[in-house]
Amino acid sequence: MSTFFTAKTKRFFIKALVNPSLILLLAPNSKLFSQLDFRGQAVANLSMSSFSTTNTLRYIPELDWFQNDINLNLSPNLTFTNSTNAPDFLRPYRAWVRYTTTYWEWKAGLQKINFGPGKILRSLQWFDQLDPRDPTNQTTGVWGIKGKYASSNNHSLWGWVLMGNDDLKGKEIFKSDPDLPEIGGRIEYPTGMIDLGVTSHLRPLNSTNDDSIPVELRLGIDGYAEYGIGMWFENSSSVILNSPLQPESMVLNTLGIDYTFGIGSGLYLTGEWMSMITQMKDDVRSDNICAIMFSYPVSWLDNISSFITYHPKSDLAIVYLSWQRTLDNVIILFSAYKATEVSFDSTFLGTQTLPGSSGIRFMLTFNH
Repeated sequence: MSTFFTAKTKRFFIKALVNPSLILLLAPNSKLFSQLDFRGQAVANLSMSSFSTTNTLRYIPELDWFQNDINLNLSPNLTFTNSTNAPDFLRPYRAWVRYTTTYWEWKAGLQKINFGPGKILRSLQWFDQLDPRDPTNQTTGVWGIKGKYASSNNHSLWGWVLMGNDDLKGKEIFKSDPDLPEIGGRIEYPTGMIDLGVTSHLRPLNSTNDDSIPVELRLGIDGYAEYGIGMWFENSSSVILNSPLQPESMVLNTLGIDYTFGIGSGLYLTGEWMSMITQMKDDVRSDNICAIMFSYPVSWLDNISSFITYHPKSDLAIVYLSWQRTLDNVIILFSAYKATEVSFDSTFLGTQTLPGSSGIRFMLTFNH
């Protein structure tokens, strides 16, 4: 099984996605034509900051085939950019097959896995890079197999096996061993008063030590309740075994609230606070950060929002403002940000000096 999720397999998916034979599936006289859905998203992005200017064009076509309980989804990511840290021009974005029944769902391939009620400072951001400031909601996927059972009373049980993931996922500090499986699962249990979730994940880490395989064990707990005000928490605890890698253990905690004020069309407010505790041998460190987000619909088409993060230990503040217009198939986004100058020793960012910076961004998104 370890040879299935290899770089060779990923190259095969890329070649399959751009193979001219796929055009035959779209022919009007094809028996499969009525079972195909083709859509896509094109994004033009211009970012200018105090240090650089980045131009990016991205197109993600999506081919969705379905028959009875089986669904196949193929999506490549084509990116043109002048950034020196640019990803590959052509790479798979999604490539999975799904089988569903009344209560079960099985999905295998390159897919998105995310969970937890957090919105900004997500302790349970284990596998995705979702950004609340990005209207496209795009994120990299993970290679693996996932099963999910959902009962009639909304209780659900997840299980997954991941393999062949070379890059860092979510908030990971160390890479996984792509040739060994990662195993995890999740239980979601609504009680009526609060929706609870418990998640675990075990993954081997990439290492040159042949004598022992370092592993990371994670345990997550989360809950969401709404009593006029939405309230939630997330906890993620991890420990590294059989390895000198640092930190040996890490605990992330998130507390959040949201509320819509009856002002005009409705002023939406989200606030979150995150703490981090790390242990490196006998050295225990703690840190915290907070964030707040406002959103207000000016009209049926226009929305303005503000996103503010603050790091108390360094007195670092980042203010982000945006205006967005949403049409039938087009999203126009203009944003600007300002960050203060700081020198600090932080568990989150390490010991360094960051100069103050500012920037603007223009994004045009077309969906078809």
